[in-house]
Amino acid sequence: EYTRLHKEPAPFGQATADAFPLAIRDIEHGAKALAYGLGTSCVFHMMRVMELGLKVLAKKLGIPYAPSWESYISQIEKKITAQHKTKGIKWKRDEPFFREVLGDLQAVKIAWRNPTMHIVRHYDQDEGEDVFRAVKRFMGRLVEKGLSQV
Repeated sequence: EYTRLHKEPAPFGQATADAFPLAIRDIEHGAKALAYGLGTSCVFHMMRVMELGLKVLAKKLGIPYAPSWESYISQIEKKITAQHKTKGIKWKRDEPFFREVLGDLQAVKIAWRNPTMHIVRHYDQDEGEDVFRAVKRFMGRLVEKGLSQV
């Protein structure tokens, strides 16, 4: 059932590949790792993909380079929790999206990113697939909102 991932030229879809060209290699390697049953390797590559999405989201919000996920997430949270009266109409319209993706980032950081990067946890193929799908949805949501590296 995972063979398709090994051969898929754009495992997250062409729109995501076009919007995030720097993520293509990690998406492909994550898909191949999943196809070979290497859950931890898949999760590792998916965290790299998420980080690209995080940086694009931060740039959209006017947040400069930060040295860690925690720093980015804290700054995103500050933007979201700023007083409502200081926000423009477009921001108010987009705020639910930003709140949702912030929740995604916080959950991923705690559940998958930190345990993977700090060598606390290993993942089997099924767990790798869960992460693969979650990251695919996250990146797809960024693309739907018009966010991209290009």
